[in-house]
Amino acid sequence: MANTHNLSLPLIAAAQAQKHVTLNEALAILDSVAQMRVVSAGLTLPPGTPADGEAYVVPGGASGVWAGQDGAVAIFANGGWIFLAARAGWEAWDESTNRRLFFDGAVWRAAQAVTAPGGALTLGHVVEIDHVLDSAGTSVVTGAIPDKFVVLGITARVTAAITGTGSRCQTIATC
Repeated sequence: MANTHNLSLPLIAAAQAQKHVTLNEALAILDSVAQMRVVSAGLTLPPGTPADGEAYVVPGGASGVWAGQDGAVAIFANGGWIFLAARAGWEAWDESTNRRLFFDGAVWRAAQAVTAPGGALTLGHVVEIDHVLDSAGTSVVTGAIPDKFVVLGITARVTAAITGTGSRCQTIATC
C-alpha cells in the first residue's frame, strides 16, 4: 500500500476492498498530528489504558511495544499503536509539562518562545556541546549551530586550566 510523502498517510488503492478502513486510519493520523499535542514526551513505558487518539513522543530507551521507536510519535487508535517517524520541523504541545516541543531532525527539544505585544515571535534554542581545544590555534566545531538559525549569543565555560607557553598565552594570566 502506498503512503503520502509528508505524513505517511495510507492511500486508497484502486479496487481496494474496505476502503473505509484505510480512510479512517489516514484521518486518525491526520487528526493526531494537525496542531499536534502529546500527553507526554517522557514516558518510557506505554500507558496501561490509553484513550483513542492520545499521542505520545517516544523517548530514547522506551520499552514494551514502544521499544525501538525512539523519537517517534506514538498514536493510540482503534486498540493499537501507530508510530510516525518525526520529521525535522514538527512541533507538538506537551500537556504533561505545558511546553512546546520541536523536532530538529535528530531529537525532540523544548522550545522557548517570547512573544512581543504586536505578535512577533522569537524562539529560543539552546545548543550545548563539549569541545576540546587543541594546540593548533584553530578550532572548528561542526554541527553545533543548525542551518538557517540566527545566533543571538554564545557563551563558553572553561572546565580545565589553560596552560602552556608562547605568544597566544601572553594575554592569559594563568598560562
